Amino acid sequence: ELTGKYNRRHIVLEIEKEIERARRYKHTLSGIMIDVDDFKKYNDRYGHLLGDTILKEVTAVFGHCIRTIDVLGRYGGDEFLILLPEATPETAHVVADRIKKAVAGHPFMHKKKALKVTVSIGVHYFSDLTNVDKNDFVDSIDKALYQAKNLGKNRVFEK
Repeated sequence: ELTGKYNRRHIVLEIEKEIERARRYKHTLSGIMIDVDDFKKYNDRYGHLLGDTILKEVTAVFGHCIRTIDVLGRYGGDEFLILLPEATPETAHVVADRIKKAVAGHPFMHKKKALKVTVSIGVHYFSDLTNVDKNDFVDSIDKALYQAKNLGKNRVFEK
């Protein structure tokens, strides 16, 4: 409700549908998991209302960076998941990099002062989904996200 995008329950249903569709038509599927870097810091320092504003604004930024066939949802507190049907590894990387740069360049305003917000992004490309279920899908992109955060944040990591 806050972001106007799918919630976790619905994005998981979309993952199942896209995996099945990719299997049926022998298409590829890529996934992107995004985490707002140091999000707790904004809530603690400026309050939860600003945190909510940041979540709404990053969601809008994401929406401007993806195709109309891509599926965007909020997976958890400050984590978002994007499904990229039929995307090549190169396409998935371009989208993830575009999102990272767009968020870093967006002025998140608080009391007439622009705050710097960055995101870490994990990307995984699936060429064969024969033995992949929704849990495998999420686990793969989540591990890529973990690597991005582990390598210093404000970056894209592809697995």
